[in-house]
Amino acid sequence: MLKHDRLDRRLSELRLEHAGDYLTFLLLQSPVASLEAALDAAGVGLDLPDWPLRVRADALSADLDSLGSSLPDVSLAPPDLTSAPARMGVAYVLEGSRLGAAVLRRAVHGSPDPRVRASSRFLDHGQGQDLWRRFQVRLEDALDTEPRRAAAGLAACWAFDAFLARVGPQCRPPLAIR
Repeated sequence: MLKHDRLDRRLSELRLEHAGDYLTFLLLQSPVASLEAALDAAGVGLDLPDWPLRVRADALSADLDSLGSSLPDVSLAPPDLTSAPARMGVAYVLEGSRLGAAVLRRAVHGSPDPRVRASSRFLDHGQGQDLWRRFQVRLEDALDTEPRRAAAGLAACWAFDAFLARVGPQCRPPLAIR
């Protein structure tokens, strides 16, 4: 089973319209902040000139704060991100997560809990900005050879592993909403 499928399967256990499960979901997204910081430090702005529009760590942090929590520190030892293919591989994981946000947004926006509905900045981030299409163009340009695609694939696997490490074998850690 692909890492993406394993991650989706584990996250699909959560009922995002419920505050506890939505908080769990947001906490499981915490690698976003570390991945974005690693990409920023590695110069991803050279590959994606609109990088500042793509960064979602502040939106994630604000949503967690709205639900009485905070962004946990997720220390990652990134692979070598000095090459454009490696940076684009990690960015692929981050940008791809936006695609599933439409389905998740419906559950959050339809929640009977006003705290959940008011905490959708992370899922709403970039909506209507055509970020995925623009990313695809850059990705195709950056991954024009098999060695470049291989380097991107390795970096993408590392990024998926960062999320899978948070999810673990069970997706329902005991959390309380304050």
